[in-house]
Amino acid sequence: MLRISVQNFYKGLFVTILVALYLVNSFEFSYIVTALFSIWLLFGIRLGKSAFEVLFLLTAIFLIALFGSFFQKTVPFEYLKGVLYFTKPILMVLLGYGFIQKIGSRDFFFKVIIYFAVFLAVYHIYLVVIWILDHPLNINRLRVYAGRGDVIELFGFIFIFCRKKLQINFRRRSYVNIAVVLLTISFLLYFSRTQAVAAIVIISSIYGYTKLNKKAIIVLSSFIVLAGGFFWYLNKIEIPRNAEGLEGFLYKIKIAPKEMFSTDIDVNNRAELWDKWRSYEAKMAIEQVLEDRPYILIFGKGIGALVDLKDDFMLNGKLERKIPTIHNGYAFVFFKSGILGLSLYLFVVLILYLKAYSLKRANAISIVTNNLLSGFGLYLMFTTLVVAGLYNTNSTVPLILGFILGVEHLNNLSVNEDSDNRN
Repeated sequence: MLRISVQNFYKGLFVTILVALYLVNSFEFSYIVTALFSIWLLFGIRLGKSAFEVLFLLTAIFLIALFGSFFQKTVPFEYLKGVLYFTKPILMVLLGYGFIQKIGSRDFFFKVIIYFAVFLAVYHIYLVVIWILDHPLNINRLRVYAGRGDVIELFGFIFIFCRKKLQINFRRRSYVNIAVVLLTISFLLYFSRTQAVAAIVIISSIYGYTKLNKKAIIVLSSFIVLAGGFFWYLNKIEIPRNAEGLEGFLYKIKIAPKEMFSTDIDVNNRAELWDKWRSYEAKMAIEQVLEDRPYILIFGKGIGALVDLKDDFMLNGKLERKIPTIHNGYAFVFFKSGILGLSLYLFVVLILYLKAYSLKRANAISIVTNNLLSGFGLYLMFTTLVVAGLYNTNSTVPLILGFILGVEHLNNLSVNEDSDNRN
C-alpha cells in the first residue's frame, strides 16, 4: 500500500489549491475554498509575531467597518458582500501562512511560484503571438485579450531574478536560464505600469536599497530624478489619446499621475473621465464620508455601504450608479471604516516596511526575507492606490503575503535553534 508522508500530503494540497484559486475565476468559489482550508489549517499552527500583527490589524479594520454599519441602513445582500470582501484577505493570509507552517520548507514555496509562473508565462506568450498574427498592434486591445498583469508571474519573475540572494537552489542552470527568458518576455509583454514599478520596488528592497541609508538615498534620488525627467519629457510631447502600439503605452504612463490624483474632473467629458476614473471613484467616496455626520469620519459608512457615483455609468457590461468597491484601496478603507480603519491599514504597510530594520541577530536568509517583506510593504503602499491592495477581490496578493510571513517564521525558528545550539 502506497503511503504518503504528511508533508507530501500538504505539498500536494498546497499546489492543488493554488492552481484552483488561480484558474477558477469565481469570487464565491475562492472564498469558500479559502475559508474552509484556512480554518482547518488554523488548528495545529503557531502564529508568529508578524503574522499575528497583520491578522490582528486586518481583523480590527473589519470590526470597525462592521460597527460603522450599525448606524446605516444597508441592503442585506450588500451587507453580506461587504463581510466577504473584508474577511477574505484575513483568510487568505491565514491560508498561505498555515500551508508554509505545515510544509516546513521555504524552498518549496519559492519553486512552486516560479514553476507555476513559467507555465503561465508560456501561455501568455502564446496568446500574444496569436493576437499579433491576426491583428494590427494595439497595446490596449492586446492587454484586454491576453491579460493586463499577473501576480503569480510578477513574483515568479522577482524570485527567479533574485534567486541567488534568496538562496533558491536549482540543479540545472540551463533550465533556469530558459525560465528567466520566458518570464522576462512575458513580463514585458504585459505592458503593465503597475507590475513594472512593483518589480523595481521589491527587487530593490531585496537587495537592501529601500532601507534608508546613504546608499539607498543616492539610488532613490537618482530614480526620482530619472522618473521626473521622463514624465517631464512625456508632458512636453503630444501623444494622441487613441494612439496605438508603443505610443499608446506611453500615453498611459503620461496620464498615470492624473489617473490617481486628479480632483479637477469634467464628468460631462467622458474621454477625460475615463482617463481619470480612479480619481473620480476615490473623490466620490471621500466626499460622501466628509459630507456625512461627524462620527462617520471616525468609523466610516460601514460594511454594506455603496459609493454613489452620482450618475449611471456602463461598468462591467451594465449600468451602475452605486458600487461596493473602488480601485483606490485607501479611499475604499476610509469609506467603509473611517479614519480608524485607514490608520490601521497604514500600520499594516508600515509594519511590513519596517521589517528591513528589525533584525538584530540573524543569518543572511533571514535578513533577505525581511527585506522581501519590507518590499512587499512598499508594494502594498503603491498598489493600494491603483488596484485596492489587499482588498482587491480577485487578487492572490494576501495569499502571497501569508506565504512570505510563513517563510519569515520558519527563518526565525531556525535562528533561535542555532542560538540555542551555540549556548
